[in-house]
Amino acid sequence: MIKLSPLPPLLLLLACAPALADQARVAMLPDGSTDMYVGMAVGARLGSADLNEHGRGSLMPLLQVEWANGIFIANLSTLGLHLSTTPGLEYGPFLETRDSRHPNDRRGLAGTETIYGNPNLGGFVNYYLGAETRLTSSLYYDTNAHGAGLHVGLQKNLPNILPHHSLTFALGLSASDSRVMRQLYGVTADAERYPGLRGYRATAGLGSVNASVNWNWKLSPSWMINTAVNASRFGAAVADSPTVNRSSVVSVSTGLAYRF
Repeated sequence: MIKLSPLPPLLLLLACAPALADQARVAMLPDGSTDMYVGMAVGARLGSADLNEHGRGSLMPLLQVEWANGIFIANLSTLGLHLSTTPGLEYGPFLETRDSRHPNDRRGLAGTETIYGNPNLGGFVNYYLGAETRLTSSLYYDTNAHGAGLHVGLQKNLPNILPHHSLTFALGLSASDSRVMRQLYGVTADAERYPGLRGYRATAGLGSVNASVNWNWKLSPSWMINTAVNASRFGAAVADSPTVNRSSVVSVSTGLAYRF
């Protein structure tokens, strides 16, 4: 099944702005590169996984850009602002879009909470261990669940592994408090509405451990192919939920993009 991901209006408006950043001062963006691009990709999830499952295949826009004032967009889901002027240190606020969800959307969501799709608010701090290696961290407030979560990771960029090819490897983990976990993975057993449904109260803890690789193949000064592979292993609080039928999932995407 192929689905087209919706584009948040605010992100589309910013994407049309002409004031791009000077390439010499662009910070390493979330995918681990300094490439700024727009395009389309085809993605797939190998195996059904968590509550955010959108089907086995999807058609999605690619957009990664930074403006001269430090505002950046990544993955069409994150709008952020680089505030630091200190070499080797990045920090600032971000706004992260969320998908909405209703228990009636799919059979596997019976007994779960409704998510209205309000954006998450947060801040990030990244510290460079070298020119192409950095520690990443972000803390966010989930405005749907009224709880908090965090991401920490390590990225290694190999910008010249081969002519016209660059790779970024990343390892990381995500964790959330009990409010976020309950909204995402908790199930309320209602014997009258859902006979035989097993209730589940998700607790705070590790959400997932992730490993990924991002490959940019520069076909010309203006065009590139972006390919990303991500593998996630869920923590016990997630994997034990009746809404999750696998303890791990792999996602793959590849697409053609125009470089700024």
